[in-house]
Amino acid sequence: MNTLTAMGVGLVACGIAALLTGRLVRHRAVGLVALGEFFGAADCAAADNPSGSAILAAIGLACTWLWWKGGGDDDAKRRRRRLRRMFNPVRRTAPAPS
Repeated sequence: MNTLTAMGVGLVACGIAALLTGRLVRHRAVGLVALGEFFGAADCAAADNPSGSAILAAIGLACTWLWWKGGGDDDAKRRRRRLRRMFNPVRRTAPAPS
């Protein structure tokens, strides 16, 4: 078994086991499963298996979306808001006298 496959299967198994035993809440367990799916997709891409890589990447993206909507990482959301504020237009001219 390849190292990437072993890491991916291990993360998926840990995520499912943590969810079933109640050790982690749903969005954190799904985050572990997403990491495992991305490791599997990387292994399929390295093994020149485009269909397997696409399927595992799609599952990983779905799990990442569930992780993000279920709680996700507050620091990442804060950084994204700060980046968005940098690109919002700000009026820099003085108001016209009335």
